Amino acid sequence: MGPKLACVILCFCSFVASALELKVASRDDRSGATAIEQAVLSGDRFVFVAEDPSISQVRFFVNGKEVQEENKPPWDLAGTAKNSTLDAYPWDTTTLGDGVHQLVAKVRLSNGQQTELAATVTIQNDRTSLVATPAALSLSLQPQSQSRFNLSLSSSDNAAIAVALAENHNWLSLTQTNTTTPSELNLQVDTASLSAGSHSGKLVVSADGYDDLTIPIELTVGGEVNDLVARQLHLAWDQGDDRFTAVWFSDVGGTGSLLEYRPAGTQAWQQAIGEVRHSNDDGDYHQATTDALTPGTEYQFRVQIQPGAFSEIYTTRSAPAVGQPWSLLYVADTGLVGREDGLATGTQAVIDAMVGLDPDLLLLGGDYAYFNTDKRYGTLERSIDAWFDQMAPLATVPMMPAWGNHEIQLGEGFEPWVARFPVPSGYRDGQAYAFDVGDVHFIEVYAFNEDEQMRGSALEWLSDHLDAIKDLNYRWVIPFMHAPPFSDGSNHPSAEKLRAQIGPLFEEHDIRLVLTAHDQSYERTLPLVDVPATNRAVTEDLTCYDQPGTTYMKISPGGKISNRNGSFSDWLNDPAPSWTAVRNNDAHHISQLAFDAQGDIQITTYGINAGQPLRIVDQFTIAQACGPAILTNPVSLSASLEPDQTLSLPLQASLSEGVGVLIASSEQGWISVQPESGSEQFSLNVVVDSTGLEPGQYLGSVEISSNTGLNRSVPVTLNVTTDQYRIYLSDSPDRSLAKGANGQSVAGNIYAFVLPEEELNQVVFSLDGVQIQQENRAPWDLGGTESDRSARPFDTTTLSEGPHQLQAMLRLADNSTLPIEAQLVVDNVVDTNLAQFAPGPLRAQLAAPESQLVLSSNVSANESVAVTLASDVPWLTVAPTATQTPATLSLSIDASALTPGSYQGRIIATTSDGDSELLVDLTLLPKVTATPVWWSAQPDRSMPQLLGSRPLSGSGYVFVEPQGDVTEVRFEVNGSLVQTERKAPWDLGGTAKNTARDALPFDFDALGSGNHQLTITVVFAEGEESQQLNLEVSP
Repeated sequence: MGPKLACVILCFCSFVASALELKVASRDDRSGATAIEQAVLSGDRFVFVAEDPSISQVRFFVNGKEVQEENKPPWDLAGTAKNSTLDAYPWDTTTLGDGVHQLVAKVRLSNGQQTELAATVTIQNDRTSLVATPAALSLSLQPQSQSRFNLSLSSSDNAAIAVALAENHNWLSLTQTNTTTPSELNLQVDTASLSAGSHSGKLVVSADGYDDLTIPIELTVGGEVNDLVARQLHLAWDQGDDRFTAVWFSDVGGTGSLLEYRPAGTQAWQQAIGEVRHSNDDGDYHQATTDALTPGTEYQFRVQIQPGAFSEIYTTRSAPAVGQPWSLLYVADTGLVGREDGLATGTQAVIDAMVGLDPDLLLLGGDYAYFNTDKRYGTLERSIDAWFDQMAPLATVPMMPAWGNHEIQLGEGFEPWVARFPVPSGYRDGQAYAFDVGDVHFIEVYAFNEDEQMRGSALEWLSDHLDAIKDLNYRWVIPFMHAPPFSDGSNHPSAEKLRAQIGPLFEEHDIRLVLTAHDQSYERTLPLVDVPATNRAVTEDLTCYDQPGTTYMKISPGGKISNRNGSFSDWLNDPAPSWTAVRNNDAHHISQLAFDAQGDIQITTYGINAGQPLRIVDQFTIAQACGPAILTNPVSLSASLEPDQTLSLPLQASLSEGVGVLIASSEQGWISVQPESGSEQFSLNVVVDSTGLEPGQYLGSVEISSNTGLNRSVPVTLNVTTDQYRIYLSDSPDRSLAKGANGQSVAGNIYAFVLPEEELNQVVFSLDGVQIQQENRAPWDLGGTESDRSARPFDTTTLSEGPHQLQAMLRLADNSTLPIEAQLVVDNVVDTNLAQFAPGPLRAQLAAPESQLVLSSNVSANESVAVTLASDVPWLTVAPTATQTPATLSLSIDASALTPGSYQGRIIATTSDGDSELLVDLTLLPKVTATPVWWSAQPDRSMPQLLGSRPLSGSGYVFVEPQGDVTEVRFEVNGSLVQTERKAPWDLGGTAKNTARDALPFDFDALGSGNHQLTITVVFAEGEESQQLNLEVSP
């Protein structure tokens, strides 16, 4: 069995126009040479840089070590013979261990410029060796900073090898100096003692019977975080929901506005050439937009970040088609991480939560950087940069913004922000605008202050726009804005003037949901009519709405608490106003809108506090038809108790229709319900009991079912608090679900810390009397703290098995000291022989017509044991089906019988100790077929939708945008030719002869109601493409 082969990636980082190439040949005359990309090498090979008159010198490096300098052509890695034919000397690959290695050719040009050609190659000589992935590290950090980096260590024969690790610089440290392959290594880099510039180090891995493995480490202090990162990258759906626009930054002159993209799993890149969107003293902000994309499909893309060099490859999803499930997140009032006044208490936690929820779209509700009170970055432009920098983990999720009072007023201004965010033109170049996602229409409303009316012209635009779309059969129309028409928060109360303007307008157009922000709290109204006169609720139900009435949501803050009171917003009224459904003011908030295949919307609002897990604050559905359900009031429960206390929380449960019996229960021991059953109108008490619970946060639920088969879960959150200092453990770096450390059995990486954080100046941790960590500011973490305030892990595998004493010496605010301790039991011994897979789980993607793929994985156990293997799905097979561990497995995928979509299979490995599973996720992409056919309500073809996504009436604009050398497009309706177009644009109704080349309308009503056949024939230079579509015309 040979070693698993690694992919080969070739990266050209060139500042010159000529295409320099690093090649490999099997003959010394260099004949038959190929690009070294994806090369698997063995024995003697001849590696060289192809001759180019612009080259004056080439220096070759293998795994960071210089091996050859060539000062005249030919440019050979192993040197050049002095015979008449100047043959290449061979490079002996057997001098390297099997596995992945890095080659670099540093090329000096005759004009003095330098460039690098880099390749990662796989050596396969069937010689066992130690293998590191990546083979070398190139790192960049700012001065006075710390960070951690990971790399994987294995052996080419997949054996479990005991290895020793050593590093040679004081700025580089290891969390462990001994381990067993395969292993994940964690390296800590600290630039505190380093000057700006380049620094070199190495990590040496040694093992008996193996050659030492040297891993070069190049560190740049004060450089960019990652030379392949597209800085300031963000996406938008501003040009229609069938394409995306990318914006990114470059400070290198001559960089092109070039975007390349392709369906994930394919090889050929498509190009989109854009333009510089915005420039300032720091550089240029580029913009490019793709052509039409297949809906609901993963695409890879990259952008040019300097002349001749592209960014790393990113992945995004195209907008969904009608009928495809999708989700968005709404967030506002974020602030910038690390504000000096401490008000950004949840910004990083909110970003982390959004990354975990993996949305298809971000709707932004305004108030982002707060430049008037946070001038750390000097200028507004650089503060906007900082905002996009912190949003980088969400860079591949399209963002569509609303404008808050901080973007319009308070020393910022609309123009600097709209220069960064691509939005449709709409009202006044994007102050208000609209866009589609499938059959959902979003309207950004220009309303940003609770004290002001909406500008008259903006209100007129909104009214005209609602009139223009009323017959377009959108499933939902969702306005979003900054100012809240309904708010009981004291920081920013209801925008009553705005309420009077838009309330009647939204009711007239049957708007069911409005998203707002601004005040630092969460509120949701019941569905309201007769706004602003009586603000009458059409139902008291809290869970599902299928009738007219507008629900107003205020979702704030998204990270920054208020300057006015230094906290979340206090309520003006207690009890809440009559229009209130749910409210909360003890957390940061984001709301998720999940659209199912039928188009119903489930809206879930999460409460977020740093260091605690997400909790559901509110959840309800807007549907075409609600159907029978269990209703509860409230929709979630929360309590805060000291140890050994109880609290009874009232809960109302009922059936939305009919009669029946309701039964309530909870699986958590700290939750009880009284009584446990009742009629269709059921009042119960939920008792939470902190007796025996360590301080921390606990999540549970009350499950309610009916004898008619309905079920509902009510989330319950319990915070157990204490003012006594203790050491806690968590399984997560966000310190969530913490429990007291004393008496706990631990293994692997742990997160240990001291709570509460307040009134402490220093914490010194010791293990068994030996100091291991000193923390001089909160949070107080045993393993240290990352720059984003997350905890670093402590590796218990460095300790012997058995009991250990963990001590923490606390220095209090009054400079006195307080020792605390916890007894831990280290138990890292795994005493079973269950099968283990590496790598795993596996993910694969195929794009039709491709249907076959082979993957590999290794199966092992603590000892060599017999294992049988089987698949649980017909499209996935494994070979061998019976073997002895360790072994390499071949997994074959045959998707020929599958339709496009997502699938999951399992490889089940059975040993004498039981079963283990290897998950295999498969995404099968549809075949890109005929040219998309579009429909628009506007002659400029703006906001197009795929034809067939909804019935048509009146007149509209149908067109195609075929790619390639098109000579003619013919349109037939019900077998009769109605239009022939011989030059672009290609319009069913013909094209106007004005300078804008607007489309002419086609009268659908003239066809009569019912179904009609549209045939479109696109004539290319090399042939024709015909397709037939159904036109549904509504009365």
